[in-house]
Amino acid sequence: MVNGTYEIMMKTPMGVKKGQMIMNEDGEMLSGAFVIKGKDNPFTGGKVSGDHFSFDGELMSSVGKLAYSCEGDVKGDEVSAKAVAKKGTLTISGKRK
Repeated sequence: MVNGTYEIMMKTPMGVKKGQMIMNEDGEMLSGAFVIKGKDNPFTGGKVSGDHFSFDGELMSSVGKLAYSCEGDVKGDEVSAKAVAKKGTLTISGKRK
């Protein structure tokens, strides 16, 4: 089960950003948001298989919208994921609140 709100650290090419990753599981479907610097970056249309998840979305950055594809896993209360974007790979890690 991946449902929950996670306190995360997102390593980006422009440094580490702290925030939240919210995931709402509905069967095999996934929606939610990244909340970085107080800004919601929602996503929909994601997929869940056991503790593995994947979704696509857009993050607002200082240089505009950044499209990405994210894939990761939840083990216990810990999340780890990678989001691949044109400007580089974002590494995400965190714990469920």
